[in-house]
Amino acid sequence: MIFNKEQLKCLYDRAHEVPSIGGPKWFEPGELVLGGGGALMAMGIRENTQDLNVWVSPERFKELNEKGRLVWCTPGTGIIRLLNKSQQPFAAIHCEVRPFDIPHDTVEIDGMTCFDPMTLLTYKQCLKREWLDTHKEPQDLKDIAALNQFMADRAKG
Repeated sequence: MIFNKEQLKCLYDRAHEVPSIGGPKWFEPGELVLGGGGALMAMGIRENTQDLNVWVSPERFKELNEKGRLVWCTPGTGIIRLLNKSQQPFAAIHCEVRPFDIPHDTVEIDGMTCFDPMTLLTYKQCLKREWLDTHKEPQDLKDIAALNQFMADRAKG
């Protein structure tokens, strides 16, 4: 779990450093885009997140996969995890890396590139998940409501 924005920023910055084991950086500036809970945390809409969902260009996704830097966690979906906890920038954090598969706009928040609120809202609204616990409101519905309120507050000025 990522408990606060400072921890999120630290993880984001680590992804752009040369790994301690040597070799190239995982990601160049602007190449990695936060979505989901990480972007909501950066915007101040959420206080924490269970995991990170990040997007990269389809070309970078393919390159990382071909170099063996990624491992499939959900076969057939195009979602992969960063490989090898001791070598990845998000050590011990569940991090899904996806190729850009949706139209998107980004914003810079405290040095982190994130999907903008409208892109996040569109993404969250299009998710189709089966919820096992019907007694709790799904996190996506909470995020949709919070994003709608965030954008309404911004529109008021």
